[in-house]
Amino acid sequence: MPIGLIFLIQYLRRWRHCNGSLHYHPQPSPDGNWIAYGSLRDGARNIYVMNLADRTEKRLTDLKPGHAAMWPHWQPRSKAVAKK
Repeated sequence: MPIGLIFLIQYLRRWRHCNGSLHYHPQPSPDGNWIAYGSLRDGARNIYVMNLADRTEKRLTDLKPGHAAMWPHWQPRSKAVAKK
């Protein structure tokens, strides 16, 4: 696993409570270019992915407060994230 990816996973684990958000279950992509994770923001738990090259973030789910998406998992070729 690349050093940058290890650092980011450790960072996300420490960054669990930041700006009123709770981040959980970081999962690196098989190619090491992305990380998927859950984040509790504004009362809803949604799944996000982050591009490790530029640290841009994209929300994959759009759940309302009181609902949750948990445990993101990558498909084998890093093309998609399965949401449980």
